[in-house]
Amino acid sequence: MPDKAARTVIYKPDPHGPEYLVFVDDVVEYERWKAGDRSIALALIIGKFAIYSAPKGHTGPLNEVSRQEIENVFFGGENNVKDKSVE
Repeated sequence: MPDKAARTVIYKPDPHGPEYLVFVDDVVEYERWKAGDRSIALALIIGKFAIYSAPKGHTGPLNEVSRQEIENVFFGGENNVKDKSVE
């Protein structure tokens, strides 16, 4: 039986800044997507399209990130927010 356990993907762009988290619902599909199969819709992998910040580490309280913070942290490179948030 495939592993369907949820997983947390953590992105920390700055060693002194907050961590950003996305919750992945389907680990098997996420691993296929991460390996390069971009035909998999992110809606199958992520149940809720929300990014959370953890100012005190991923074991502390989580805050849903505002659109402005998403734009500031995730945009600016060649990747778009949906790719950066789960890679």
